[in-house]
Amino acid sequence: MQKNLPYFVVATIVAAVLVGDRYPNVPKTLKSYTYVTVFWMLIPMMVSADMSAVVKVFVDLKLVVSAIILNFIITPPLGKSFATIFYHHQPVLLPVGYLLNMVTPCSSMVIAWTGFAGGSIEVATAVVALSLLLAVGFIPVWMWLLTHTWVNVPIYIIFKNLTIIVIIPIVAGYIIRRMLIKKMGKEKFITIKPSMPGISSLGMYAIVFIAMADVARKIIAHPEYILLVASSMGTYYFVLWAIALLWAKVGGFNYGEAVALSYSVTAKNLAITIAIAMVPWGGLAVLVPAFDPVIQVPVMLVFLYLSKKLNPFFP
Repeated sequence: MQKNLPYFVVATIVAAVLVGDRYPNVPKTLKSYTYVTVFWMLIPMMVSADMSAVVKVFVDLKLVVSAIILNFIITPPLGKSFATIFYHHQPVLLPVGYLLNMVTPCSSMVIAWTGFAGGSIEVATAVVALSLLLAVGFIPVWMWLLTHTWVNVPIYIIFKNLTIIVIIPIVAGYIIRRMLIKKMGKEKFITIKPSMPGISSLGMYAIVFIAMADVARKIIAHPEYILLVASSMGTYYFVLWAIALLWAKVGGFNYGEAVALSYSVTAKNLAITIAIAMVPWGGLAVLVPAFDPVIQVPVMLVFLYLSKKLNPFFP
């Protein structure tokens, strides 16, 4: 399942668009099971992770400061530059949605993509938790500076995401890990540990299917917006990814840390973005984050392919 992940994801996207266009009620029904698919994706990753190492990440000041600078200091002004380039002649709410998408950090997929690429799940988990907590303060400030609009970040949504993405998977993963080691012994557990990313990939396919099916009719009805979002988001993601890897290389981070940092900067939390955009703006401001899954998933697949080839460049 993990070896053929790119092919399965492409097939999932095609199937989702076809099903979502023909049977629009299917994604509406499936959305109620989103949390099940998130847990399915993340808990096996946490079973293979060392939770004591997650705690140690917060003690590593260089890593913590790097995550903050990359996610909250470099990303927003860079996003403003790209919004000016790509959305100069577009309705004003389109660049607003684009900027909000850039300012909002870390989706649940960060941990999964990191695991698939052989990166440090522990570092990814810590960075996601830290970024979601800091987003409560950073998002309103940056949106005020960039758009002159004060947005109220729904704190309950941030902490809901934190609970679903980090806390529940960590607790469940730790309990399952302890049970497996107790039942089969540590040596036997180590032999089944490599299968965990493959199990996680099944949950990821389900998430991708639901997300793609949900926007299937928008994709078919507005191909011009897909091209706009694809060019603006795709370019931006690659620039961010390159910056994060260069930062990791200069900073002397190892491969696992470099992968975790690069994914934490590039994979954005679209659920939080859409929830925030709906209140002060709505309409076209929601369009970019709504279309973004179509771009983000294939781009992350490319990063997954390239990341494994970068292993020799990091200690």
